Amino acid sequence: MMKTLEIRRHTMRRKPNAHIMQEGIKLANDIGLTMDEFDLVVTSKKIRAFETAIAMGYEVHNKYADLGNLPTPVFNEISWPNKFINIANIVSNNQASRNLAKKQLSLWLNIAEQLPKNAKGLIISHGGIIELASVLASPNSNFYRWGGALGYCEGIKLLYNDGIFQEAKLLRLPDEKRIISND
Repeated sequence: MMKTLEIRRHTMRRKPNAHIMQEGIKLANDIGLTMDEFDLVVTSKKIRAFETAIAMGYEVHNKYADLGNLPTPVFNEISWPNKFINIANIVSNNQASRNLAKKQLSLWLNIAEQLPKNAKGLIISHGGIIELASVLASPNSNFYRWGGALGYCEGIKLLYNDGIFQEAKLLRLPDEKRIISND
């Protein structure tokens, strides 16, 4: 009864515009062509997350505000963009970051529970938020090897069974497509 949950960061926008930009649409479309079909697609309530899923070619089934909620104190605490090893240390030592990571992980587990047997789900969320929950979802991983922050449309694939995530795989883009920015 293995389920798969893929969590990806949204694509590019031009601040202060809430909508994704043309280059972001192209990137999301290109990445979407390489991705699986999904039985459930959810995004944060932020426009850039919703539009990313659409640009990837997916119908959005639900939106959750908490998938896009990174309070300023936690953002400052994790100093995003930051390496996974640093995020893991911050989550271990700072209560506010740990609490947000736990809340995100709980939401991811809830979404995985909604999936039928052997189904696949996609979440479109945001930088910083994904890294926080990822370190709790895969506590035995070598975060030093995971490297730096997630770029646009990058993420993590988690295999879910019996109430827990049992495997994690980072989803990185080729270097020529990787873009990291703190929006």
